[in-house]
Amino acid sequence: MGVQADVWRSFGVSIAYGDAVLDERMAEIMRALHPRNNERSVAAAKLLGLPFMCCHTPADNNVNKYLQAKCDELGTDGTVDELVDLLKGIPE
Repeated sequence: MGVQADVWRSFGVSIAYGDAVLDERMAEIMRALHPRNNERSVAAAKLLGLPFMCCHTPADNNVNKYLQAKCDELGTDGTVDELVDLLKGIPE
């Protein structure tokens, strides 16, 4: 979630404001999920004797880059309907 403020900055939101808005939500999520979720996947991999690596951030970054490039193709005159059609046209 910490990189979200950087993404917003690219759209003109100040980094200080983005950080301030995200800080409270990040703390809330950490308190709610961290104790239950911290070691669950690692423990499952150990029990199964499988190697384990979490790399969702690079995947998220690639998806963001891909979708931003697609949205940029619409230009500043693109409509919400065109955006929805564009998103629906991307295979899952």
